[in-house]
Amino acid sequence: MASARTDEEIERLTRDLQALEEEISAASLRSRPIFRPDQNDSPCDSPPELRRFDLATSGTREKRAPPATCTTKRKEVEARRYNGKEPITEYLLQFELTARRNAWSDSEKATSLLCALDGPARNVLAEVDINRTTYKEVKDLLVKRFGPVLLSEVHEQALQDLRLAKNQSIRELTTEVSRLTKLAYPEFDNPARERFAVKALINAINDKDTIFYIKEKNPQNVDEVCVLYERYKVLTGNPAACKPPMVKGVRPSDEPSPNSAIEQLVKQTEAHGRQLEQLTESLNKLIQQHQQLTAHVPPPPSQPNLRADIPRKPCPRCKQTGHWAKDCTQVETCFRCGQPGHRRSDCRTPLNFHGPTSAPHAEPLVPRPY
Repeated sequence: MASARTDEEIERLTRDLQALEEEISAASLRSRPIFRPDQNDSPCDSPPELRRFDLATSGTREKRAPPATCTTKRKEVEARRYNGKEPITEYLLQFELTARRNAWSDSEKATSLLCALDGPARNVLAEVDINRTTYKEVKDLLVKRFGPVLLSEVHEQALQDLRLAKNQSIRELTTEVSRLTKLAYPEFDNPARERFAVKALINAINDKDTIFYIKEKNPQNVDEVCVLYERYKVLTGNPAACKPPMVKGVRPSDEPSPNSAIEQLVKQTEAHGRQLEQLTESLNKLIQQHQQLTAHVPPPPSQPNLRADIPRKPCPRCKQTGHWAKDCTQVETCFRCGQPGHRRSDCRTPLNFHGPTSAPHAEPLVPRPY
């Protein structure tokens, strides 16, 4: 019984040892490549080239071809970002060239284009489904939002209003003329469109003499217009240099030097300072005189607070001007009883209905003899 268990244990250990040896051999094969002529598919694992002994010892050596190198993947070119401020057609053309260089698929092109959006163009992300959108849908949406106006009349008017700036190169203007011509006349062929571009470029020049010179040569394309314009500028020189200077002539002896100009400014500053001091002294004297005069003048007497609406006619009670009858201070005399101190409306003397009575100030009536 014990011998049977010992045999089983020996067999188990033997099997484990064989499994470990197989694993060690497999690991060594994976870590170190072994050259096999019948299974050599990669040029990187090719054996070194052998040379004959006579060629190695002699002075002549056989030229060998350079060993083949393993092909590596090129580094991708990052797509330029788009913020919506430049023409979308030019950006999409450059983006498609970048996608062709990097060998992107349709889904990779759509993802890269969406990742390149920046600024105002980033609002397009809210209008697309990121998981299902295609490159054509993103492209059409960008052209719809940031593309040129489809009305050819707008571009035709812009082409007519185009003018060459003072220090602008005519070759820089040629690019804008060609772009607007394609947008203004999309249905024309290239020769007809070229004639319109030549006409627009000539009309953009501000100098009449230059226009006459270029039209006389009858250019056929915009490149000839540029060459003729530059040739005319070289032959005539800088027109601004031919203009007379807008400066009055002075005598050589009167030409001020920098030092004399500084001295004149210093003198003018000193003269202004003296004038300011004189004005300040005069003003102080006037203020002192005014204070002395006002110190000896007594203040005006206080006047009673009279009403602004003073009557023009005299008071009927006291026959004085300057107040109304209701504001009169003179004692009023009653016309009924002749007593002062109250009015007729407040008089308590009864009325005489039997006959007239003599006034208190009048003498008694005396009958006259007949």
